[in-house]
Parts: sequence; C-alpha cells; structure tokens
Amino acid sequence: MQVQLCAWPVSLMTVQSSHDVIYDIEITGNSCLWLPGDLAGVGQCMSEYWQLKKKMAPGCEPELVTRIMQAMQPHVLGMSLAGAGGGGFMYLLTKNPNSIDLVRNILTGIKVNSKVTKI
Repeated sequence: MQVQLCAWPVSLMTVQSSHDVIYDIEITGNSCLWLPGDLAGVGQCMSEYWQLKKKMAPGCEPELVTRIMQAMQPHVLGMSLAGAGGGGFMYLLTKNPNSIDLVRNILTGIKVNSKVTKI
C-alpha cells in the first residue's frame, strides 16, 4: 500500500499535465477556424497540434523524423505525424504548390540508418 500511496502524487501530476495539454489542443482547435484559402493558418494549426501531441506522448518523434522535419521546415507551412506503431506517416503542407520534387530531393539527402527500408 505504501508503494501505491507514494506513486499517487506522480500519477496525479501526469493526469493534470495530460488535462492541461488536452485543454491546449482544444484552444488550438478553436483558434484554427481559419478563413477559406488560409493555408498558412492551416499549416500553423498542423504544426501546433504536433507540438501538443508530443507533450502527451514524449518520445513519439523518432530521431529520423526530427531530422526530416528540420530539413523541411523552410519549405512548409506546417507538418505533423499521424498513425502509430510503425504504420504512421508524416503529412506536410508545402509553401509552394507542386513541390514534390523538392520534397523528394530533401528526403534523398537525409542520412538514414539501416532500419529504414524506404523513403
């Protein structure tokens, strides 16, 4: 019982922290009621959502994803990850239309470890 009592404050802090992040996600969502055609606003909400999601699940962004996001940053309005467990994917909104070749070139230039089979 003593172990449970000692762990209880930590558990409460985790619940409170999670509640705070969920509240932040709600506020972000409400502020993302953008105007039609406001792609910069959409991109900002995508990126803000990802930052909040990382607070909820520390360690959810692998080092390779961090490097990809850093390389893409100058060329995108926003980006995020969806899915999980090796079946996830990154989505991004580029600043310029038809940027697939730019994206491919950036991805090709990023060094990956032997565990990655395809980019």
